[in-house]
Amino acid sequence: MKKQEQFVLVPVPADKVLAVYRFLGTEPPVEPMAEAAVIEKAYEESSPDTMRFLDLLAAHPDEWLTIGEVREELGLGVHELAGVLSTLPRRWRNRYHQTAPLPYEVEGKGSERRYRMGQEMASLVAKQTS
Repeated sequence: MKKQEQFVLVPVPADKVLAVYRFLGTEPPVEPMAEAAVIEKAYEESSPDTMRFLDLLAAHPDEWLTIGEVREELGLGVHELAGVLSTLPRRWRNRYHQTAPLPYEVEGKGSERRYRMGQEMASLVAKQTS
């Protein structure tokens, strides 16, 4: 019977992750960008509607906004909003190579879906418009 490999989780400060990869003799596929730089790039490369979505969440830090409230506030139809909500997650993973969570939280399904952005992330997004 083949012995199964065991893994342990080791907390590593974010600024030391690359050093740990190097020490172990492997490199991550893409060097991660600093959080602020990723937010800046994601915001700059977003459509006006996606910028408005991020701005809306940033204007209400730590508050849950329902999908209905988001649609009403942005004045978007169901299909337009679906486009806005699908583009950033794809770019987040594929273009920016982020494994970290999106800059906002999503909870629920369908008409019960709601969104929230934390205070720290809201501050980063707000800097993009100032």
